[in-house]
Amino acid sequence: MIATNAGGMEAFRCGVMRHRVLGLEAVLPDGGLLSDMTRVSKANEGLDIKQLLIGSEGRLGIVTAAVLKLEALPGATSTALVSFESAAAAVEAFHLAQARGRLLRAEIMWRAYADTVAQDVGLDDLVAPFPGQVLVLFEHSGKTQPDAQAVQQEILVPLVESGTIGHAIIAQNDRQASDFWRIREESWAVERQWPGGYWYDVSVPVNALDQYVCELEEDLKAIASDVHFSCMGHLGDGNLHITVSAPRGNRPDKALVDVAVYSNLKAKGGSISAEHGIGLEKMQALAAYGHPAKLAMARAIKQALDPDNLMNPGKVLL
Repeated sequence: MIATNAGGMEAFRCGVMRHRVLGLEAVLPDGGLLSDMTRVSKANEGLDIKQLLIGSEGRLGIVTAAVLKLEALPGATSTALVSFESAAAAVEAFHLAQARGRLLRAEIMWRAYADTVAQDVGLDDLVAPFPGQVLVLFEHSGKTQPDAQAVQQEILVPLVESGTIGHAIIAQNDRQASDFWRIREESWAVERQWPGGYWYDVSVPVNALDQYVCELEEDLKAIASDVHFSCMGHLGDGNLHITVSAPRGNRPDKALVDVAVYSNLKAKGGSISAEHGIGLEKMQALAAYGHPAKLAMARAIKQALDPDNLMNPGKVLL
């Protein structure tokens, strides 16, 4: 998790691993040991060397110990499944919910994704009553479950009355909450229904989500009329997980799909790799869309610390 700077559903409030690591220990390419097991958040002692290792995907060293900043588990939670006419409306509701506090998770699913998963896992009847283009799962905390449910009601009822929300259901028990989350979590249902798709993990500034997805859908339709676009992700930080598929044996040109997915991200302030790193699969995209000065510095650091290319060779950058 440290090597890939992992994120997840709660990154918008807890940060990614880079924000959670106070100190670490690592074995370096020359066999030496870096020991910086600091236990405080304020430690300005020149360059923060541990940050080079966080997210380096094992290219600069192997983390062997770490000091992490932890958060207390919530006492109880309540989950609501909510629909909106657009991602822009969902973002507006997210900001309101976040401002009220006690928001743990906010996961967005565009309709094609939610319908595909619901059909695959037998939950069609659950999502059928929801109008709109996107579904969102909001999870709030409370001292007790009724307390958490009351918080959600206070936030959601005015939004329903104003028309911002199309439809909303607050889970009444753990089974119903589990069904809600299955629609978000069973992402492999897309592959089962539309095998051989191209998968992407990008991040977009939250207030640009609606525009980015709408533009991407249009660009994909121009590439192939029968393309199947599936999208879901973390509403709080704009991290989208995208799948581009087509009927079996009729896959669109991946190079063209890559351009459609990646080309507008930098102009919007986004990233071609949100939480899953570069590895082998995104090396060409990094070379094409990464800033030359940034890539040159990364290569220089790699050469200085690992001139024999011992650590995870052939990954991220050549």
